[in-house]
Amino acid sequence: MGCGQGAIVQALIDEGYLAAQGVDRSPEQVDLAHRRGVRAVTLGDYSGKLRERWDVVLAFDFVEHLAPSAVLPFFDQVLAALNPGGILIARMPNAVSPFAGLYQHGDFTHRTVMSPRSFGQVARAAGFDSVKCQASNPVVHGPKSALRAILWAMISLGLKASVAAETGHTKVIVSTNFLGIARKAAAE
Repeated sequence: MGCGQGAIVQALIDEGYLAAQGVDRSPEQVDLAHRRGVRAVTLGDYSGKLRERWDVVLAFDFVEHLAPSAVLPFFDQVLAALNPGGILIARMPNAVSPFAGLYQHGDFTHRTVMSPRSFGQVARAAGFDSVKCQASNPVVHGPKSALRAILWAMISLGLKASVAAETGHTKVIVSTNFLGIARKAAAE
């Protein structure tokens, strides 16, 4: 959903997931994808793709662009489009991060902000069978990113400790973005 230039679509195809497809409503983004050779990206609205059946729906940096009133209908549509046992994986700005504004307000087109807790509420309201959320921490791919990952581990530990001291909550995600993973029941 909202795949932009198709980098994730191409990465999936490169890994052997040949049925991977992407959709974006920006003609400029789709044109860039096609110029990069990613032909599995089409121009259109996400609801068209959700009339098909899928094992996995990726919505990276997408949900925040929906109006709040469109979020639950989107989750409903995804659930209906998923095969039994199918998964929705969404990455979005984390409303409870101390740095939430960096991404949420860094793009004028962002309309909705969610926390891991609200993601779970919406996913369960739509009928997903299981829901989990995890931090979107720095990925190590070299010396500089390894240093960033170590620094973030220390900083996030301090942030989590301060939240625990104030609220008693010990399982909080403080990363700027988070991943929400919702699974449809294996049997309908």
